[in-house]
Amino acid sequence: MENHQSGEYSELVQAQAELWNLTVGYLKLMSLRCALDLGIPDAINNYGQPMTLSQIQSTLSLPSTKKPHLHRLLRMLTHMGFLREEGVSIGTEVVYGLTSCTKE
Repeated sequence: MENHQSGEYSELVQAQAELWNLTVGYLKLMSLRCALDLGIPDAINNYGQPMTLSQIQSTLSLPSTKKPHLHRLLRMLTHMGFLREEGVSIGTEVVYGLTSCTKE
């Protein structure tokens, strides 16, 4: 009986892991789509060098209510490898640059 419960538990954990993978995959796709729709890679590329969050915010046409949330999107894109945090920072702001995935 204990072996049967262990098998059911294992199947449940596997099902939960698959659901989490689907959820995270969806979030990654939507983050990438949002970045492309907003023109984040183009903005950095046109600027010619890495940009801070405030520079990106001022370049994009974002409603003021959305600007405070842009840093989350940039962190997600960095985690996914589409942007990189440069070693240099301007003041206390992180500088975001393009990776080979997002360059022309």
